[in-house]
Amino acid sequence: MRATVTYSILKGDDVASLLRSREPDLIRIVRKAYEAHACGLSDLPYSTFLHFPDDPKNRIIALPAYLGSYFQVAGVK
Repeated sequence: MRATVTYSILKGDDVASLLRSREPDLIRIVRKAYEAHACGLSDLPYSTFLHFPDDPKNRIIALPAYLGSYFQVAGVK
């Protein structure tokens, strides 16, 4: 059975509004991420570059990552 995935596109103002007054929560979450990474519970493989033969100035860079522990998430930027 496949999970349904939903995507959202947020603008800078949307992100600022969501994070406003949440600094203590954000610091706690970032601390947990650093702790997970320090314990070896993350994977940050090398970036992948896609070059276009007819347009050498442009490229796509894929930055995959996994963060375990409390997070259990993976993604690609």
